[in-house]
Amino acid sequence: MSNVFNTIVVISFSFIYCCWPEKTNFKNRKSTKNKEHMQQEQEQHQQHLTPTQVKNMIQFLRQINKLKHLLRTGWVNSQINQPETVASHMWRMSIMSMMIPPCANVNRERCLKMCLVHDLAESIVGDITPFDGVSEDDKHKREWNAIEHLRRELLKGLQLETNNDDDVGDDSRDQEFANVVHEMLDLFMEYENNETPEAKLVKDFDKFDMILQADEYEVDQNKHLPSFFKTTQSKFQTNIGKSLADELYNQRNARLQTQQQDDQQA
Repeated sequence: MSNVFNTIVVISFSFIYCCWPEKTNFKNRKSTKNKEHMQQEQEQHQQHLTPTQVKNMIQFLRQINKLKHLLRTGWVNSQINQPETVASHMWRMSIMSMMIPPCANVNRERCLKMCLVHDLAESIVGDITPFDGVSEDDKHKREWNAIEHLRRELLKGLQLETNNDDDVGDDSRDQEFANVVHEMLDLFMEYENNETPEAKLVKDFDKFDMILQADEYEVDQNKHLPSFFKTTQSKFQTNIGKSLADELYNQRNARLQTQQQDDQQA
């Protein structure tokens, strides 16, 4: 009987201890402190850009701002009134990439990013066309050097990981910033190499936007711009690019035929 009584007493005290308000409040306070500590760690991890990153970023944005005002050379040489800029060309290509259907089996986000960076080098070397007397190899070399210059400027002054074990000055935020820079500028290299499905499609968008713009200038400014269509004919690599180009060629041919008939009747 004594053993039973002792067992009941122990159980009762255990229940009271576990349910005692002060114990519960202690647990709540401890839980709250843990949450606050976790929140502080998250806030520290989500800190703003470092001063060096901010300076590099602003310098980079100033450089590529030139693309908003850089007129596309082909249209200038064709004496187009108020020709488009390089940035506006990149913008419409980006819209094209957002309309890529799932059946295309390409990474749409990657295409979008590639459209936005594929002409960044022109902020330094300008818009070089096949008619400017610059060889294809020389053009690629100039643009690659320009991209590497942009990379160096964006990474200048950052504390990055090195293979030197004695170097303890690296900053994880700097490394994350550097990773973003490499991703962005490596997309330019991928575009230039023209090997991945995404690069091939973006190359097609680049050509298609040009002939679409040429067609619009022909209509809006009463121009005749056959060279832009001849230089891109049979150059499209993807089914999407070919279907867009074929439809535009058909529309243009029908328009020119109608114009010819109207001129004959006049």
